[in-house]
Amino acid sequence: MGYVKEASFLLNGVSSDQLAEVLLNMGGWGVNYFIEERRGGRWMYAFFREVKRQDDYFLVKVGLREKDRWKWGEVFMVRLVEDGGGVRMVVRRVRGVGRIGSDLVGYWIVENARKHYPDVLLEDGTTF
Repeated sequence: MGYVKEASFLLNGVSSDQLAEVLLNMGGWGVNYFIEERRGGRWMYAFFREVKRQDDYFLVKVGLREKDRWKWGEVFMVRLVEDGGGVRMVVRRVRGVGRIGSDLVGYWIVENARKHYPDVLLEDGTTF
């Protein structure tokens, strides 16, 4: 299960503006995701229902769907900060019980950034 509440990533090869553009374009993006439960596990579809810019952060609403039924939702705050020669991306779950971890949402964002900017390098990843 995704119990990680906060994750921090240091990225090189991309600016904060480029990463913000990738993030804003991820609305509607989704991936099949295996969720563990007490009685085993099952495949679900995790998708970015909404991505919007707030003051100095992004609000990301992630939904989980099984077949044609919407199941659960999680809300994350993503903050992008210039850090030396790179960009520090901090992903924090602000609503939800943790069926999807902040680290996983962060890796999905990095994966999408690499599709648009192949020089993106993940220097550091830390979870809290």
